[in-house]
Amino acid sequence: MTELNIFPHSLKHQIDLKVSDLDGTMGHGNISPASARSIHEFLMADYNNRFIGASGRAAFSTRDELIRVGLGEFLDTRIDIIGFNGGYATHNGEVILDRPLNPELVSRIRENCLKHNKNALFYGTSVMYVTEATKQFRLVADMMGYELVEGIPENETCYVIDLLKWPDEDFETLEQIWGTADLRANQGRKMFFGHSSVGDPNMQWLEIVPPNVDKVYPMIEIMEQLGISPQRTFVIGDHVNDKGMVSLDGVVGVAMGNAPVQLKEVAKFVTKPVREEGFSYASKYLIL
Repeated sequence: MTELNIFPHSLKHQIDLKVSDLDGTMGHGNISPASARSIHEFLMADYNNRFIGASGRAAFSTRDELIRVGLGEFLDTRIDIIGFNGGYATHNGEVILDRPLNPELVSRIRENCLKHNKNALFYGTSVMYVTEATKQFRLVADMMGYELVEGIPENETCYVIDLLKWPDEDFETLEQIWGTADLRANQGRKMFFGHSSVGDPNMQWLEIVPPNVDKVYPMIEIMEQLGISPQRTFVIGDHVNDKGMVSLDGVVGVAMGNAPVQLKEVAKFVTKPVREEGFSYASKYLIL
């Protein structure tokens, strides 16, 4: 990887497609004005240029945020969306992927959380279900534009479950309580375990997604439909859930300066952290 401190012209690439995570990459909770300008300038530079917003959020939340920063005119024509860390995706306004969690798994985790009084986030299409509506969860829901509902109804479609851990809790014991210790590959996948970027920084989480769900899969499908090669694709992210995209062979893969080492190790370049507008900085110096 190359730290982006000095940018010789030889580092610049001809790019037709920009793909970016949202939270922790284009801003903290909201897309920053500098990031919004960078996307707008890229799309205006060439009519054939495209952008994909690839987030752990629901698609509606990413759409609302893009509209809020003045990019709504490009939605469904030149901006596509990947949501729920790759469990849902749209291309040219049409849904090309819709893969929720196994209902039996959701029911099992729900029952275990209620039985043992453990709080968790269950992400529905537009509603965030929680066992208890804490201040922390209200912050997350407000940031993403979700309706927050206390109580997890049976048979509700869920795409992602966030299971929470505090510093004094043992992870292996929690996995036994949640019912995720023996999670089979055909039931779901554990994505990552890290610190929260919203609210209490001591809170950590284990994220459960459907099997074979990753942002990179719908990204590849959209690239193929557009006829854009990896060599002309710029990809940037800030967490290990962006690893598949950033490490795809041939792409100009960039890790934010605030990213964990697992992402930086597979990226071609490392830019400034989000607080220093690393998204627009990398865009300026890596894209012709």
